[in-house]
Amino acid sequence: MPGFKGFMEHFKKNIPKYQELSDALNPQDWVFPPEADKICNLMRKLIILRCIRPDKLVPAFTKFVVETLGVEFTNPPPFELPAIFKDSNSTTPLIFILSPGADPLNGLMKFAE
Repeated sequence: MPGFKGFMEHFKKNIPKYQELSDALNPQDWVFPPEADKICNLMRKLIILRCIRPDKLVPAFTKFVVETLGVEFTNPPPFELPAIFKDSNSTTPLIFILSPGADPLNGLMKFAE
């Protein structure tokens, strides 16, 4: 892959350093060696992290979005049922896409009353 030209040689020379990445509690915050900064941009670093620590890819992508687009793109919009309800009708229902721990039922029942 042209975008990774020189990285394999760099990696082979720095295996102990990349072992630190593999062992890190928060590898998404791990600082790449300066030589890797010359070879890899942020997206390529995510690809490397995906190869070494796929379990930490979601926090790494969150950090990537914060650094490139801003923190407002990682926070969900406020849940305002009255405003959302105005956009619905008998043929356009409300659909709730839930994340773990989210339960809009109480707010929905209060609004229904």
